[in-house]
Amino acid sequence: MKSRFLIWCLALFISAPVLAEWQLMNDQSVVSFVSIKKNSVGEVHQFKQISGSVAESGAVNLVIDLSSVETNIPIRNDRMKELLFEVASFATADASGVIPISRLSAMKAGDSYNLSVPLRLSLHGKEKQFTAELTMTRLSKDRLLVTSFKPVVISAKDFNLETGIEALRKIANLSDIATAVPVSVSLVFQRQRRVGRQID
Repeated sequence: MKSRFLIWCLALFISAPVLAEWQLMNDQSVVSFVSIKKNSVGEVHQFKQISGSVAESGAVNLVIDLSSVETNIPIRNDRMKELLFEVASFATADASGVIPISRLSAMKAGDSYNLSVPLRLSLHGKEKQFTAELTMTRLSKDRLLVTSFKPVVISAKDFNLETGIEALRKIANLSDIATAVPVSVSLVFQRQRRVGRQID
């Protein structure tokens, strides 16, 4: 009797389909933004620590570690963390939204399409809704690439960051720093599996 039960359990486990959640690959992903100072000097910066997922429901979550900001100038990194982002009080920026999971399920390796995704961004104690214009490309059965085909423009006033920008301007002795920045993403997700219903 026991042996039959064990065989039945094993068969159930083997035949069960697989639940899939897509986990962000930090070492292959980039969130970047462009700052402009002195009216015309533009510089590209990025965050080196990001995490996120696409759930089987299509829910998307992205968490940016603001202390990982990289401007290629160490003292400027520290100033941004302390004066602008105030990471001691606001450690992360969090974005969430939903993508059409049925469209993802229908994609084959090499397929891509553009989509508009409403996102809610939480930053510096404030929240705002944006629409992100993205391109989703299925690299393989288990790998997904999400990139910006239009950047999202973040305004400092929406997140109480104007005081921090002014502090950066003064300490660097600059004539001006733009208070709106374009943000772009290139995100690679790897599919994870567990017992349950499958999303192809």
